[in-house]
Amino acid sequence: GKQRPLVIFAILYRVWSSMCHCRLESWRNKWLPFNMRGARKHGQTRDITLEVSARIRKSALSNGKLRGVVLDREK
Repeated sequence: GKQRPLVIFAILYRVWSSMCHCRLESWRNKWLPFNMRGARKHGQTRDITLEVSARIRKSALSNGKLRGVVLDREK
């Protein structure tokens, strides 16, 4: 069947961008802050949520004060 050129170019772009992303992984890991999970292999927002929850719980149990800001940005 006939494919629209836009579909083919989209597929080619996905393949190319995936190759670039993989190729640059070690370089990104050298300068990205540890707590930044996006653009990292196996990085998930859940990891940050669990870390923040543990800090809140620890602070609550020790009657300590805890302040901070969590920014969760969507695509």
